[in-house]
Amino acid sequence: MTDAIARRDIVRKAGAAGTLGLGMAAVGMLAAPAASAQTGTAPARPGNAAERRLPGAWTIQLQHFDTFRPGLTAFTPDGLVLVMHVAAANIGMGNWSSTGRNTFVFNFHILNTDPATGDYTGQMHMWGNGTFSSDTYWAGTANVAIYDPAGTQVYSHTGDAINGTRVGVDT
Repeated sequence: MTDAIARRDIVRKAGAAGTLGLGMAAVGMLAAPAASAQTGTAPARPGNAAERRLPGAWTIQLQHFDTFRPGLTAFTPDGLVLVMHVAAANIGMGNWSSTGRNTFVFNFHILNTDPATGDYTGQMHMWGNGTFSSDTYWAGTANVAIYDPAGTQVYSHTGDAINGTRVGVDT
């Protein structure tokens, strides 16, 4: 029950953030336990090193062509991913799952809207992987596909570099 309440609070806060101009909440996989769309496995459960290290807040750098752009990502212990990135106006939601001692996969969706009207214009789907090189840093690759409102893929790009650095607690 507490997982369901916590997830509702996250979605409610994400929706409130959208009202404040941070973006509208995107569709996520909110059923517990959710399955990873990329691996078909259950979401993360703290058991191995990746599952213990990944939960928390991370600054990310995503390469698109020759430019790295920043974002913020939160990974929850039960496999939920929340993403904000400068290249997207809205919040993304998805899942992550451990694939080994120091490795994981992730995926998320961001709803695209027309900034002038708020009308739905399709969605972006990102999926990829990461490998830890320390407790506070991981790197991997990311792939992107963009779909129009009818679900037709209109763009895709694979193999972009992505990395994350843990956001520490200010003292």
